[in-house]
Amino acid sequence: MQRPTRRSFLRLGGVTAAGALGALVPAGPAHTPDDSFLRLRRRWREVTVGGGYDPAAEPYWTWLARLGRTAARHRDTMAPGRAWLWPDQAFPSFVTTPRRLRAMAQAYVLEGTGLTGDAGLAAAVAEGVDHYRRSVLANTDRLQAVHVPSLGLTAANFWDAGTVAGLTASAPCAVLVRGDALTVSDPRRDLDELTVTWAGERFTFDGLAGREGASTTVRLR
Repeated sequence: MQRPTRRSFLRLGGVTAAGALGALVPAGPAHTPDDSFLRLRRRWREVTVGGGYDPAAEPYWTWLARLGRTAARHRDTMAPGRAWLWPDQAFPSFVTTPRRLRAMAQAYVLEGTGLTGDAGLAAAVAEGVDHYRRSVLANTDRLQAVHVPSLGLTAANFWDAGTVAGLTASAPCAVLVRGDALTVSDPRRDLDELTVTWAGERFTFDGLAGREGASTTVRLR
């Protein structure tokens, strides 16, 4: 038997937490006029979690049992609040929170964890992903953005011109909106002009390159 690589066995943790949810929610026939999507998702799951191993054999048995215990602990300590999904991980938590959700999703999908197919665990992952997506607006190599209701702020790092959650930037920049203030900066120090739109209000900033990365704040109407 060919032993799956660590990468293939654990890669469910390499995709986003929202992607992990795809392994939990069945795709009903009403949403798939043929079986192409079902086959694609089945293949996606095989690639992300691996296959061809015996969950009762070592080293898989020990690893899967440990995964089940870890997932149960994460499920039991998850306490969604305005500023966190777990109280010890305040938002933005780009690493630990998704890692915990992925572990829970893995424990649901993989045989031998003691939580395989557990409806309560699936519900907890769905709740956690939904909560996380409401707070982490984007987390890609070109855009990171968060909304923290408890602090009344939205923050984004744009690596290209783009839009997220009603916030638009015409060029790479950092933007922070809090209360009635909008603050921008040009960390690359090369912008002659920047236009930012927030909730329908449009602001133009000139000469940011000459500010050596220092921020500029305007008041919202």
